[in-house]
Amino acid sequence: MAPTSFEAFREYTGWKRPGHDHGCPPVEVVPGVWTAHYHDIDTHEKLVAATKGAPIKLVVNSALSQCACRTGFYGPDVIVMEIDLEDDPNERKYFDQGKPSTSTVADKSVPLKLRCAGDAKKDFTAVSMAIEAVLASGGHVLIHCMASLSRSAAFVLSHVMRTRNLTLLEAAQVVKPKWDALWPCDRFAFQLIEYESELAKPYRFSRAELTTLLVQAAASDGAPDPSKWIFENTHEIGNGSFGVVYRASIKDSHPVKEVAIKKVLQDKRFKNRELQIMKMLDQSNVTTLLHYFYTEGDKPDETYLNLVMDFIPKTVYQMSREYAKAKKAFPTLFMKLYTYQLCRSLAYIHSLGICHRDIKPQNLLVHPDTHMLKLCDFGSAKILVKAEPNVSYICSRYYRAPELIFGATDYTCCIDVWSAGCVLAELLLGVPLFPGESGVDQLVEIIKVLGTPTLDEIQSMNQNYSEYKFPQVKPHPWSKVFRPRTPENAIDLVSKFLKYAPDTRIKPLEACAMPIFDELRDPSLRLPANQPPPPLFDFKPQELFEHPQSLKAKLIPDWYKAGQQ
Repeated sequence: MAPTSFEAFREYTGWKRPGHDHGCPPVEVVPGVWTAHYHDIDTHEKLVAATKGAPIKLVVNSALSQCACRTGFYGPDVIVMEIDLEDDPNERKYFDQGKPSTSTVADKSVPLKLRCAGDAKKDFTAVSMAIEAVLASGGHVLIHCMASLSRSAAFVLSHVMRTRNLTLLEAAQVVKPKWDALWPCDRFAFQLIEYESELAKPYRFSRAELTTLLVQAAASDGAPDPSKWIFENTHEIGNGSFGVVYRASIKDSHPVKEVAIKKVLQDKRFKNRELQIMKMLDQSNVTTLLHYFYTEGDKPDETYLNLVMDFIPKTVYQMSREYAKAKKAFPTLFMKLYTYQLCRSLAYIHSLGICHRDIKPQNLLVHPDTHMLKLCDFGSAKILVKAEPNVSYICSRYYRAPELIFGATDYTCCIDVWSAGCVLAELLLGVPLFPGESGVDQLVEIIKVLGTPTLDEIQSMNQNYSEYKFPQVKPHPWSKVFRPRTPENAIDLVSKFLKYAPDTRIKPLEACAMPIFDELRDPSLRLPANQPPPPLFDFKPQELFEHPQSLKAKLIPDWYKAGQQ
């Protein structure tokens, strides 16, 4: 998306100057981050009630001295972060008489200090990092605003911009559905635009910096700093257009820790999207970024990014092939375990606005002993922003959603749900459900099973194809697609994943609550060799955000809740 202009931001937000004459009830704008107008929560009791008892551990305000709020007001254990911004009356003349003139807005020669009363830009990153630390500890954050056009409101947008790698306008699109009564004052809108340009600056690595970033020292129990790791026993285990993946062990680690290192060419003009996304991820069914570093290539001015992750020896693809070659059905328990964990991983990344765009068995890592599944390879992943076009030629062919085949560029995270349905069907069949040899042939394979899409279904996938006509093919009964003894609840779930209209596909977390997974919620569940199952119910607030209590009750068994108390 192009850099945000002041006019575009204000046009999108519907900017007016309401002043202090109306408020904004507390609302959870993004998971764990609340905002509110001060006058709506002028007592501690109102705060607790309005935030539904959320564990507020940090309050951010840029004008705390002007309001009646004191540390004790929020509670004894709450940290109050006051951003001290002094207004210079001489600077107000630029903006306080209403919307700035076009000539003033366009005058990039005006120094920042004359365009803004108080420079918050220097504090945006610090506040965002404080928010991240509180969220990581399980706490929530309140951005407490004094007015409907507020300086404090800028810290919500700057946090979303930084942690999700978005422009100001993209960040506004993320928060507006939840938060349309509080916006940054015009002066701080300019500071956010300046901050956007800082976040977008390419980072150029000097030879000295690259040398410093190389892994040089051994890790030990007393020095766990990843920047001091030395890798040994390194050998290649995969390669492709993306780069090369290596398996290695960390020298002097006890017990020996094995890692996977993904090495990709770094374009110095841009940030690496995969790195930015992986920095956001922290969930048990998603691969974790342990460390990253840069190395020089053989050619001058050539730089490689190295992503370090836990090494997990198997993939769902490998395990499925092993059973298929032995002419054995894939174990029902493993099918349930892997599908459930895949759905959890999708629910989590989708809650962050991230679409993986390459869900397939090869990208589902599985530990053969614990059967813990982790979604990997975020090289195709992207934070989807409404109204921003995306490439349609994405995702491996057998798992490509029909809207992608129709050339849609405004698709949603529902393409991952379709892919998950293809993975489940493959576990049940032992072979891919839709083995197309080309894009068109892929659509033919889908129509053979689902039948010809209706006009409404075609329009829901891509409006540009609404006038096209296709041969009328009746849907094939799902019961005849699979083997006779295939569990009916598994077939039912496949049918809920694989629907033409993207919005009618089941949501990942709703899938986790389906009866097919009741066996996993049984406290007596054991894996082969009497091993306990991997963690299945350690949901983070991010995963359950905005889902009804009725769904949460289905997802988390009573026996597990009792054990957590």
